[in-house]
Formats: sequence, C-alpha cells, structure tokens
Amino acid sequence: MTTGKYSARLNRIYVDMGVEFPVHFTWDTRKQHALSPHAELYVRATVVFSDDAQAEKRVERCLQHAHEPNNPGDEAIVRNVLRSARALGTAGVHYCGAARRPDSWLSVLVRLPQPAPHAYQFVCKNSCSSGINRRNTAIVFTLEDHLGQILGRQSVGARVCACLKRDLRRDEEELGKGKRRLTSAPAPPPHQDTCKKVKIEVPETDEELITLPKLQIKGVKTVVTGLEVMQRMMELSAGEAARRKDQRAADQYAGCLATLTHAIDNLKKSLARDQTQ
Repeated sequence: MTTGKYSARLNRIYVDMGVEFPVHFTWDTRKQHALSPHAELYVRATVVFSDDAQAEKRVERCLQHAHEPNNPGDEAIVRNVLRSARALGTAGVHYCGAARRPDSWLSVLVRLPQPAPHAYQFVCKNSCSSGINRRNTAIVFTLEDHLGQILGRQSVGARVCACLKRDLRRDEEELGKGKRRLTSAPAPPPHQDTCKKVKIEVPETDEELITLPKLQIKGVKTVVTGLEVMQRMMELSAGEAARRKDQRAADQYAGCLATLTHAIDNLKKSLARDQTQ
C-alpha cells in the first residue's frame, strides 16, 4: 500500500489525511557529539505556512476536524494538524504549544536517540476552508537536545490531499511552465513512492565573536530578558567547550560572560531604582 508520494523536484510530500507516512532522519553524529555530547536527542516537527506572506500565521486544524467527537482533551493535540503515528500517550512523544496563544507554534516532539525513521500522519487537509485553506505548507524538522538547543534543521513541503498523483503531476507541470520558482536541482526523477529521507544539517560550532551594533530597544525588562537568553546560551556553549577541552574557546566565553553579566546586573539595578521612585 502506498503511504504517500514524494516529489524530489519540488521537495514536497503528498499524502492523504489519516494515512501514515514515514520519514527517515539522518544527521552527522560526529558534529552532533561535538555540539552536545551525551545529550538526549529529540526531533521536533512543526507545520508552517511556506509562503512569506503567511509565514507569521500559525497552522492549525479547521473547525470541523477540531470538533470531532473522538478528539483527545489536550488542545495542543486537537489543534495540531500533524500527529505522530504512535498512539497518544506513548512515552517519548510530546505535543507542544500553548493552543490558546496564537503566537505559540504547535509541534510534535519525538525522542530519537540516533538516526532512525519515524512515521507521522496529518489530521486535516490543505483544502479545509477554515484551516489551511489551500495555502502552501511545509514541515520544519529540528534536531534538539534535552535543553531545547537546536543542533540541526531541515524542511520539506507538504500537501495533504486525496488525489496524490493528480496534484503532484499538476504541481510539477506548473513548475515546468515557470509558474513556481525551482528551489532544487531538477536532476532526480519526477517522483518516488518511497520513504522520505530527511538529512538534518548539523552546523559547525558557533564560536565567532560578534560585536553588537548600537540598537534602540524600548523597555529595560525587554533588554534584560534578551541578554539573559544570550547569557544562558553562552553558558551552555562554554560548558561544551570545556568538555571538548578547548581552552581558547572556554576563555573567550568566560570573558564574554563576565561582560554580559556585568551589563545585566547594571540594568537590573537601574530597573530597581526606577521602581522605587
């Protein structure tokens, strides 16, 4: 039985609603160990609108499918158009996102200690008028450690439809006519009925020293929060440098952290003075 179709020319999968489709994840384990050794690994799958004009909007299920009687009680599951093929409640599978906040992305987080396949299924169609409403969508896969640090990222287009062959053929014909921009080399065959393989690109260690330009930011609390995020990320990277026994990088992180901590402390003191006046 065909679980779906994949167009290499379009980098897009075609699958019907409720049908499981496997995705085989691979990544460079050597780079991953250098970035985050001994960490538990997870793959997060987030469905997004792929057109720039729609990119800031959250993808969620249509009203009809979101109110089906057999839906689970958790809104983070109910509103997400994507699910793991594993049974709800399975250990190592988590549904993330604050469903009542429009700015909170909905995602499926799966524990994946090593490169392996995992199957998903869509629970809404691209044609659902009160949901995706025929807008182009993609699945963004991120490889993350147990602290949420992103180690790699890859994406693939997705269309949930009933007529897989027809829609795939039509989209590839439109591409050939120049209606859609070609984003990948056309060398592969037109389509394959195989498991989609996703190679999550793990970047090299990010240790370039950056001097921030002068920026105007409204609100001391906003600045403090942003700097504390940077502080936490650099603390994690400093720990990784120490585990790699990279003394040069560790010393650079220590200097940057000292400067950043001093700036945060001064801003907090300024904020405290303003609140007491």
